[in-house]
Amino acid sequence: MMRKFLPPAYFWLGILFIILIYFSLPFFRVIHYPFTLLGIPLIALGIFLNWWSDKLFKEYKTTVKPDEKPSRLITGGPFKISRNPMYLGMLLMLLGLSVLSGNLIGFISPIIFCILINKLFIPPEEKNMEKEFEKKYLKYKNKVRRWI
Repeated sequence: MMRKFLPPAYFWLGILFIILIYFSLPFFRVIHYPFTLLGIPLIALGIFLNWWSDKLFKEYKTTVKPDEKPSRLITGGPFKISRNPMYLGMLLMLLGLSVLSGNLIGFISPIIFCILINKLFIPPEEKNMEKEFEKKYLKYKNKVRRWI
């Protein structure tokens, strides 16, 4: 089933929401400088996780798109700690940007992103992986958590 919006679209909408809230509702700022800078390592970690995961998808020549048939099961690198390191990376970036903005309302963005990914993308992806890789995926699924 092809979806109109893929996870990156929800991620970018989340970023846009945080930025809009930052400028339009400044009185909801609950984290102030220098503590807002704690968002930078979260953003950096998220970028790194996405880069590393994407690199492995390309290296193994398998699809990164949730609706396409995977050709390989990747279990190394960041996939040792998370079955969904790219989603985790996007979530960390949204969380980091929320901290950096310091705005309480901005934290709605990573929460909604997490809910949408858990409801719209991960269950069909997991079914697809189970169908494609059967026992090998089930063993991996029992060993590695969905997020962290």
